[in-house]
Amino acid sequence: DGRQHNMVKLRRVEAMPACQSYCSNNSSGLIGWHTDFARRTLQVALNSDDEYEGGRLMYATMNGLHIPQRQAGCATLHESSIAHGVSEMTAGCRYGLFLLDTGYMT
Repeated sequence: DGRQHNMVKLRRVEAMPACQSYCSNNSSGLIGWHTDFARRTLQVALNSDDEYEGGRLMYATMNGLHIPQRQAGCATLHESSIAHGVSEMTAGCRYGLFLLDTGYMT
């Protein structure tokens, strides 16, 4: 029907002690390798990656693993075909703003 379905998400991920991570569903912040349902995803780091340990955004590319340095306010943009994940949070708290282009694929 041609309508656009776009979303904005705010995500907060906090490191948890090992026993809580083991017992809780995805509480460690680990997000395994996947592709997105959105056509494009724009991620804005709301705090710098030196404010927490782990929780690194990772991309699988033709040239190998890419882990971008992310300072507060910087953004990454990827399309739905790009495999990516996030490493386990080990200390601190990570904040991110996600803008998703979920319009119908043509």
